[in-house]
Amino acid sequence: MVLSVFLLEIALIAVLGVGIGVALGIVFAYKVYLVYFADIIVFRIPWDHLLLIVGIASVAAVASTAQPAVRASRRPPSSRGTSLRPVCLPARLHSVWP
Repeated sequence: MVLSVFLLEIALIAVLGVGIGVALGIVFAYKVYLVYFADIIVFRIPWDHLLLIVGIASVAAVASTAQPAVRASRRPPSSRGTSLRPVCLPARLHSVWP
């Protein structure tokens, strides 16, 4: 259950990031085209290549973050936040810090 939630969140963030990057790339490329190349060439978006790149980037993003998600989902909930504890505390704070 935890792993599926982690992987779903990873996939949504990856696809959202790739989508925003592609949209911004198209907008900026069109702006550059209008300023410098409008009278020389025709602006065309190679959708087949773009979809292939989006697919590969999305799969790579999910694949590269899946292994840490699998490890995190196998840890007991009580030990998931212990790595955030400060390494050294003054002696007077040891009794206060959980």
